[in-house]
Amino acid sequence: MTEAQQWQPPAGQPAPGSGDSPHLVVGGFVPPPPTRGWTPPPKPGLVPLRPLTLADLLGASFQVLRRNPRPTFAIALAMQGAFTVITIVIVGLATYFSLSRLDSASAENVEEITAGTIGTIILAAVVPALLASVAAALLQGIIVLEVQRATLGEKQSLRQLWRRARGRLGALVGWTMLLSVVTVLGIGLLVGAIVLFVSAMGTMGIVLAVLTGVFG
Repeated sequence: MTEAQQWQPPAGQPAPGSGDSPHLVVGGFVPPPPTRGWTPPPKPGLVPLRPLTLADLLGASFQVLRRNPRPTFAIALAMQGAFTVITIVIVGLATYFSLSRLDSASAENVEEITAGTIGTIILAAVVPALLASVAAALLQGIIVLEVQRATLGEKQSLRQLWRRARGRLGALVGWTMLLSVVTVLGIGLLVGAIVLFVSAMGTMGIVLAVLTGVFG
């Protein structure tokens, strides 16, 4: 390359080494001068973009409720109140009719009707519990989406969150029911083992039953 063909800086930019600029010119771009001092990390939503501390996580939980209370706190409170009323009504009616039937039972049928009364009350209490599990699964899906969008700095309505969660609600309900079934089976196995130990092994069985109940 001859001297006439040597590289020339872009228009308006000083030549390297000319002393007009302390920065290196690369491809026509002059980098900005370095800033001094500490700059806090950006925080577009609930949490700052830096390694999180326990205080950040706990504080973000309350910020979710304060920032968008309608699809978080309000709907949870409404669902809890509704299912409490449903449980009281169903269990109360089942108990009332079962005890009324028990009062009018003859002496020969007292044992059978007592067993049926207990079963009816238990079944009446299980149905609202299952419904509450389904509602809790739906609520978890909505709140998870709210936290996700709030972390990015977005604030969405309950209708928007419901539209986003609608495709996964079936999976959420199925997963919750599966966990409930596994929990009930696990508790049933523990209770069966405790009863077996106590009834078949005497004092040693009582020790084993206590240990099974504590560690199980």
